[in-house]
Amino acid sequence: NMMSLFGIQIFFWSIISAALARDAVSSKTQSVACFSSLCIWLFFLVNDAISLLDPEFPEELPKDALYGNLVMWAGFAALLYSAWKESGSVMPSTDVKTLLLPSGQFGTAITVIIVNSLMWCLPMCFLRQPFIDSFTRGFMDGFSPLIKKMVFSFMGQAGKMMVCNALNMAAIASVGDEDAQYRLLRAISVAYMF
Repeated sequence: NMMSLFGIQIFFWSIISAALARDAVSSKTQSVACFSSLCIWLFFLVNDAISLLDPEFPEELPKDALYGNLVMWAGFAALLYSAWKESGSVMPSTDVKTLLLPSGQFGTAITVIIVNSLMWCLPMCFLRQPFIDSFTRGFMDGFSPLIKKMVFSFMGQAGKMMVCNALNMAAIASVGDEDAQYRLLRAISVAYMF
């Protein structure tokens, strides 16, 4: 379940990216989307590299998948950096109010989605055991330490990707016109239906 949550969050990011890849979307919005996505995959590149250095990394788990992730995240980052440079190297707004409270006809809806994401992702990142206990108290008690570590690891990864998606939406909405915000909301609706 936790692995699927992480996969769904990557799917969430890819749907937004696909929605903004259309010719009708402004190059400014596309450039910010590339920059924001670049930051996401650089974050996961560092995150997974740190996981490999963890002295408590379970011996039973092969590290091959994490090495594969490092290559994949680095490849994504390189492609996104190139796309960001080609599209004008536009940066998102640095005004916190603009990031957290996007303006325009669709600003409130985007803010609600960002807040909803944060209400889920912050406990998944920082309060994993209490978060699971709030749904199924004592459920994890019967599992081995290895299974617990894996579940909490994937839960943390899903939570981190949710944070990244929330920040990605905020960055895109901060500079996007109403057309871009509408496309963003439409893409989010498809992802949430999934």
